[in-house]
Amino acid sequence: MWHDRIEQRLNRGMEGPILTLSDTQARGRGQPQEQEGEANVGVEAEPTKSRAGSQGRGGGRLSGVLTRLKTRLASIGPGSATPSGILQLHLLVALVAPALMFATILFMADRQNADARATERQRATGLLTYLHDQFALEGSDSANWNEGYGAIVRIFDRDWLDGTLGPDAFGTSGYHDVFILDADGRAIYASVLGIVGNEQPADSLGPHLRHQLAAASRSTGPNGVAEYVRYGDGVALSSLTRIRPVDPVLARRGDPVRYLLLIKRFDAQTLREIGQASGFGDFRIMPPGSPDRASVPIRSGERTEVARLAWTSAAPGYASAIDVLPVALILLALLAYAGFVGASTARRRAEELLESRREALALARRDALTGLPNRRGFAATLEDALADGQGTALIYLDLDGFKDVNDAFGHAVGDALLCAAAERLASVSAIEPARFGGDEFGLLVEAGPDLLLRAGRLADRIVAAFGASFDAAGRKVYVGTSIGIAVASPGMTADELVRRADVAMYAAKSAGRGRWRVYDSASEDGRERRREIAAELRAALASGTVSVLFQPIIDADDGAIVAAEALARWNSRSFGVIDPDLFIAVAEESGQISELTRQILRQACAAGAAWRIAVSVNLSAAEVWDIAFAEELIAILSETGMVASRLILEITESHLIREAGLTAQTLMRLRALGVRIALDDFGTGYSSLRQLGTLPLDGLKLTREFLERAGGPAAQDVAEAIVGLATALRLPVTAEGIETAEQAAAMRQAGCAYLQGWHYGRPVPASELTRRLAQQPVAVSG
Repeated sequence: MWHDRIEQRLNRGMEGPILTLSDTQARGRGQPQEQEGEANVGVEAEPTKSRAGSQGRGGGRLSGVLTRLKTRLASIGPGSATPSGILQLHLLVALVAPALMFATILFMADRQNADARATERQRATGLLTYLHDQFALEGSDSANWNEGYGAIVRIFDRDWLDGTLGPDAFGTSGYHDVFILDADGRAIYASVLGIVGNEQPADSLGPHLRHQLAAASRSTGPNGVAEYVRYGDGVALSSLTRIRPVDPVLARRGDPVRYLLLIKRFDAQTLREIGQASGFGDFRIMPPGSPDRASVPIRSGERTEVARLAWTSAAPGYASAIDVLPVALILLALLAYAGFVGASTARRRAEELLESRREALALARRDALTGLPNRRGFAATLEDALADGQGTALIYLDLDGFKDVNDAFGHAVGDALLCAAAERLASVSAIEPARFGGDEFGLLVEAGPDLLLRAGRLADRIVAAFGASFDAAGRKVYVGTSIGIAVASPGMTADELVRRADVAMYAAKSAGRGRWRVYDSASEDGRERRREIAAELRAALASGTVSVLFQPIIDADDGAIVAAEALARWNSRSFGVIDPDLFIAVAEESGQISELTRQILRQACAAGAAWRIAVSVNLSAAEVWDIAFAEELIAILSETGMVASRLILEITESHLIREAGLTAQTLMRLRALGVRIALDDFGTGYSSLRQLGTLPLDGLKLTREFLERAGGPAAQDVAEAIVGLATALRLPVTAEGIETAEQAAAMRQAGCAYLQGWHYGRPVPASELTRRLAQQPVAVSG
């Protein structure tokens, strides 16, 4: 993760750091950024000698050579115009001219090397500043988190720490060691190089820890304290931040004080990665005070030099000298011309270097994948728009179901989908969009009359355009989009405008996706509640407290129970009983739907193994598109003893439209195991006759929408038509949502083979269903 950030930082000269955390940090403890030789935070460059000084020394050497030449010519005198004297003069010129040429070349090479070393020191100093700022931001982001506050300060969930900050994150995060400290600086959790142990950071940090702890305890904002430190026998970046929630309401009186300490070691691998990414090649750590000219000091927060960062200087001057020298030796007569060529070459190289720096700066503001402005480039445009004070609106959107596509088909298809989405977004808007990161995009609607109306019309066009399929690396996929709109008010910051648009976008997702919403303060509560539900659901899945109830499915002819549908239920500690539609939607948004589905499937198979009836379980899109799911299902069936032929896996019609080919491939592998496949919510309008004829299905479940007017001739006629279609395809039909005897009679008359709903029983625990099965003859599900 350091590579991309460092590459964007290259060739910025002394422009200052990309990120500044505070005025004190941004100005190098009160000193101006432009002061030569000083970095902004924690590092310092050596004072470099001025160009005028270099010229003075070189000029002195050249003056000495000319003086000696003048003395020698004077000694020849007028009477020396003899063959011997002329020969001496020619020899003298022949010796002096190459000497002057060599002296000039060496002087220019030496000065170019000195300039290169000075530039390298400036770049290395800026690089250390950038690494410091990025690591400080890493610590602040990791410590200021509602979920993290609850899992570390409130309940101290070690499993959560292992999975989020500790061993499971090792190798993918920007740090090596993580400690959770109490108010006195003692570690209550330590993960060192991905291994959880009992190490105390004071043993490796020494007085640095006390300095950071004192500074962090005085901080009242979200930022912590980051500095370069001696860490054991080496050098490291240390970030210490007090753990706080983003929402101050979550902090309660009496909550213990906890600090997050992150350590990034400057070991050989880290130095190699940073060196390669920044173009230096071979970074190494030297002891403090080392005389190497190609090095810069690494200073702690107390301005103490803890080490020096050294490298092998490129010495471009010698390479230039080698290029010029052969030509100069052969063409002494064209020495002036050679000098002109050398000067022109040097000027051209300088111009190319400046142009490459300008291009690098422009590329740093562009997204490498889509070519759109990135978050940094968009931020400059947004700041300018807000500075005008004329009002502006931000349209913020992401792709619905992008994670499912990425997980099912891989990152190559996901990247192609992002590029296709960027092209479509640009095609429906005259405003250049920007990619914020991931699958998030933004557009800025400029000030003018009917600002909100214009933003809404643009959002309508985007939603309509994204309703069509995308061609992503040869795959036809559907994703859709949810959009949030926020209008800037006078004095509003760019961060606040983006945050409000993000809140509105999640409100659109909560309303059903594929739509747009304008920011409303009421949306804040709903978004925060979904975040808290997601955090608590993760803990519930880890502890296995999500339960399963079973609703009987009866034979329409004799009323016998022939199957049961497994339904997830969750009684949250904080929110009580949560509607399944809500927590299942939250599970999809937070990437927990696969784990939830597998837990439901395992519980359903464990209960169904003791029954003689079939058990049906709903699959999520993640399983429907995962061809490896069959291997996991085999393990679950073996573990629980469930007979495969009595397991019915239900998929919804919406899964078919996304990727019918991959869905069919997965279902065929599952059906080969002996399980049965049923199409749930049939009638929502996605399926086609061609798909029904090619998919390996064993039954259909009629959507509840047909029961809204059950008993009427129209509803019964539609049901009879669907049953007729299913009969032609040899697929039995189950009518779900039966709540009255009239509805049951209508669906039975229409020809439905099975009936399900509260009229025959509400969802009950496995023990209650076992009792009911024991009280009546039950047909063995075949």
